[in-house]
Amino acid sequence: MRSHNALYLVVVLLGLMALPVAVSEAKPAEQNPMLAKMQVMVRQLSAERDTLKAESAKLAAENAQLQADLAAVKQTAAVSAAAEAKLQADLAAAQSHNTLLQGQVDTGQSKVHELTVLGKKLNQSKSQLTAQLAGVQQLQAVTATELETCGNKNVELLKNTKEMVGDFNSRGFFSTLLGKESLLGFKQVEVENQIQAYQDKLVSLRYLKQA
Repeated sequence: MRSHNALYLVVVLLGLMALPVAVSEAKPAEQNPMLAKMQVMVRQLSAERDTLKAESAKLAAENAQLQADLAAVKQTAAVSAAAEAKLQADLAAAQSHNTLLQGQVDTGQSKVHELTVLGKKLNQSKSQLTAQLAGVQQLQAVTATELETCGNKNVELLKNTKEMVGDFNSRGFFSTLLGKESLLGFKQVEVENQIQAYQDKLVSLRYLKQA
């Protein structure tokens, strides 16, 4: 509407310029209603023009403010985008670190499982060795008892043998009997050697029993 009024004002001004100067001088505004009406319209159009200028300036200021606000929004958006990118990078780093930690946890759990299995095997081996040791100790005890019994019997046998040899020597015919190989088949030296070997064997048996 205001643009039409401005166009109308231009047309009116052109029409006024086309009027003869003599007519305008001969008839003042108060005597020419048409001229007075045009002057009123000119004043109205001038006022509207001033209003339009003011509104245009206001719009320009608002536009400048909007541009500034837009620039601020863009800057804020850029800062937000940078912050978001950093957060994404931090998140990716955290996820990578979490994956690494999870791998370490899995490795640790695997090692714990291996150690648990190894511990069970060691306990089983320990139980087996304990049972074997108990068997060996029992066998050793039985063997020691048998050795002691055998040793006692051998000592008694050796004692009896020595007594028998002493009896033969005291009677004076043991050497005579030993001198006749056809009767016994061995000499006194051989008998004494066998007795000494038997004594050594008894000593070895006693030492084995003590060990």
